[in-house]
Amino acid sequence: MIRSEAFYKSLWGHIRTKANFTFIEDSVNTFTELSTGVEVITDKSSYFGCKSIQ
Repeated sequence: MIRSEAFYKSLWGHIRTKANFTFIEDSVNTFTELSTGVEVITDKSSYFGCKSIQ
């Protein structure tokens, strides 16, 4: 069994090394699922992606 703390520490450590991931600190106001992906509206901006991780 993998404890969640170890799993997430490993996962986030791996993701941080990838150039195609960007970490953004912001507050999500709303998100909309579209046929082509998801649109996320935040306090600072709006974003679009093919998938979202909640």
